[in-house]
Amino acid sequence: MVPPFHYHIDQAEAFRIVQGEGHIFRNSTDKPWVTLSANDPHGLKTAVIPKLEYHTIHNASTTEPMIMDVHLSPEDYVSEERFFRNFFGYLDDCKRAGQEPSLFQLMVFLKASDTPLGLGNSAGWLGHLWSRVFYETTSWWGYWVLGYQPSYQEYYTDNTSKGK
Repeated sequence: MVPPFHYHIDQAEAFRIVQGEGHIFRNSTDKPWVTLSANDPHGLKTAVIPKLEYHTIHNASTTEPMIMDVHLSPEDYVSEERFFRNFFGYLDDCKRAGQEPSLFQLMVFLKASDTPLGLGNSAGWLGHLWSRVFYETTSWWGYWVLGYQPSYQEYYTDNTSKGK
């Protein structure tokens, strides 16, 4: 699965290639910023995207699988697990049901993880402004008007408070 062009408001994101080759796009989807390669012994193995920098990753091969370790800093394991379980659980359910996912639900999930989408090649202050207006407006509408939630029990149960 290819993550959408996005940025993190409060976190840097580090990538380490484990298998295959991956293109990392930074502030543009026109051409890769770097290519990480587990296949090339002299190839680049890691890269870091600072917070507020748009990015996405793509498999550099159409035939070989790519595995990439991803680390966000500062870490927030509970929030990150909640986001990934909800976001991808919802997308899997939509795919199984043959339905398109709701943009508003996706934006509520993204809002909960402080991760605005990039709209086109939206780097620069104007792109950040447009992206934030879209992010805030669609997530507000999704939550307050349509009733979408940032987390659902069928996707994520917080076990950190059990037994207290």
